[in-house]
Amino acid sequence: MKSFAIVSLLFVTLIIVPPFLAHGQLDALVDAAKSGSLLGGPFGGPIALIRPCYNFSAFQVIVGPPVGGSFIYQTGASFSYLNGPPYRVAQWLLGMILGTSICDIDPGKIFNGQKGDLLRFHGSSF
Repeated sequence: MKSFAIVSLLFVTLIIVPPFLAHGQLDALVDAAKSGSLLGGPFGGPIALIRPCYNFSAFQVIVGPPVGGSFIYQTGASFSYLNGPPYRVAQWLLGMILGTSICDIDPGKIFNGQKGDLLRFHGSSF
């Protein structure tokens, strides 16, 4: 039983975690752990800004009040209900966040990342 636990821990540490730590994501993970956003929570409001991320298949979504903020929609990690992923300004989103991610918004620079909470799942208006 101990060997299974050790192998599982090594697998997670060496295989699962490193791809998520590229381009300064370790700092984002540490910040999220300190702030408690790893536990997640609800969010909702109209999209004020949406722009692509160049470090992985994702985009940054800035959501306005009532419960807004900077969020990252990542293909494969975020789940969209009926109307699909966010795609335009003024579209309303409602869902849950989980953890923190980084969005590299300028491909010309080595790193120009914007932190945001990872959209875990959401529903949206048309």
